[in-house]
Amino acid sequence: MRTLRKYIAVLKVSTQNFLQYRGNILLDWLLSAMTLVVPFAFWKTIYAGRKSMAGYELSDTITYVVLTTLLGKLLVYDGIHNNVAQDIREGKLSQFLWRPINYKSYMFFNTIGKKLMDFVVMFLLFSVLLIPLDDRGFFKAALTIETWLAFLCSAFLGAILSFFLYFILGLIAFWMTECSALYITLGTLFYFLAGGLFPLDMFRELKRISKILPFQYQLYLPVKIYLGSLSTSAVIQGLGVQMIWCFVLWGLSVVIWKCGIKKYSSVGN
Repeated sequence: MRTLRKYIAVLKVSTQNFLQYRGNILLDWLLSAMTLVVPFAFWKTIYAGRKSMAGYELSDTITYVVLTTLLGKLLVYDGIHNNVAQDIREGKLSQFLWRPINYKSYMFFNTIGKKLMDFVVMFLLFSVLLIPLDDRGFFKAALTIETWLAFLCSAFLGAILSFFLYFILGLIAFWMTECSALYITLGTLFYFLAGGLFPLDMFRELKRISKILPFQYQLYLPVKIYLGSLSTSAVIQGLGVQMIWCFVLWGLSVVIWKCGIKKYSSVGN
């Protein structure tokens, strides 16, 4: 219980730090919403004269793009690896090694604090942005409670999976002093394979490859569940695979951490 209170305190501090820069965060989300204008116009042009593509109607695709953009900001922890790498490179990791706190748990709760505030902003933006799209028939709202519950459950698992994925990416800094170029490349690739740019269904080979990788379970699966395009058995199977990947990546993070900490030497702070 004392351990849990310790990490709850980390979450509270993270939330308070977030609120100090709420204007910047709000601006960041507004700019993200504005970037939806380009794909919206792009897909409207692509669908000109077509009723559907790869089983997606225009409203399905617009819904997919909107949700992956918003969820991508909320679920994909694309900044964690940079923070982890910086702590390792600058020697800041040392302060966690002699304190009674687990570094990975600290990073998780520190990030959750920020994401909780992100969720509030996303909810408000979601409401303002999607009502006019829904009125014009460009956005599909989930109709059943079961769909919403499955979607939220999948999004939660996707968030955990994403955390471990990017935490592991940050641990590369144990072996590489400068990782920025690698992180930019892999981060872009991860987001692409997660279905963040377009539905994976539109490319059969890519979808086939992505099935054996964890990336699509960050964004693609939650959005597919929301769209109601998966059967009940497929949803249950997808949630099961998400949980398996969470355990696999957790185990992998433990192994890589143990190997990396043996090579770690504190420099800088």
